[in-house]
Order: sequence, then structure tokens, then C-alpha cells
Amino acid sequence: WKGLRMKALYVNNPSNATGTVLSEESVKEIVRFAKEKGMLVLADETYQENVYFETNPFTSVRKAMYSLPSDFHDVELLSIHSAARGFVGEPGKRGGYMHITNFTPEAQAQTIKMCSVLLCPNLTGQVAIDF
Repeated sequence: WKGLRMKALYVNNPSNATGTVLSEESVKEIVRFAKEKGMLVLADETYQENVYFETNPFTSVRKAMYSLPSDFHDVELLSIHSAARGFVGEPGKRGGYMHITNFTPEAQAQTIKMCSVLLCPNLTGQVAIDF
């Protein structure tokens, strides 16, 4: 690992299959770490609607980032959510969305192009997102 520079940090919160939800402080620590290391955060938050215990509520990476002082508000973040695992919870509903934060216009355009080419939701998936 010597000499390698990590470019991105993948966060799955709430996690699949255990349903573990990171505390708000843990999510803030992820943002602090990403800022310190200059890393992009890929936040897979597709299970955010599937939290069953109020003792540890879901906190999105974006919400945590903006609750920190303003010098943390420039962390690059790509958050994703899906109808197949989220608020509808029906397998096969291939609809979802992503929220891009702090990407350069060029990086944002390439990300949207890549997703547009690779992802093609079926009709019911599109309806689920409009739900």
C-alpha cells in the first residue's frame, strides 16, 4: 500500500444486510477524514427509508457535511438512492437518483453521461421515483 493514494471513500449507510446505521458523529468523522485526505465520498444511502429503530436515526453524509463548519462544505460527494431498496422497496424497480455535490462542471457532466449510458430504469422504476 505504500505509495498509493486513495481517491474515494465508499460509505454504505444504513448498511445492507445488517441494517447498521452510523451515528451522526461517525458520519461527520467520515466527512472530516475525506476533507483531510482530499477524497471523494461515494455515499450509498439506498436503505435510508429502511431504519427500524429510532434510537439511532439515519443522517445523510450531505446533512452531516453541512452541519460542520463551512470549511468542510467543499468535500466532493456523490449520494445515491434507489426505489428498489428504499421507500418503495420492490426488487426490479430500477429507478433511483443521485445527488452530486461540489464536482467541477466537467466532472459532473462526465458522471451524468456515464450514468445515462449505463443505467436505464424500466417504466415502473421511473414511476416509483416520481412517486
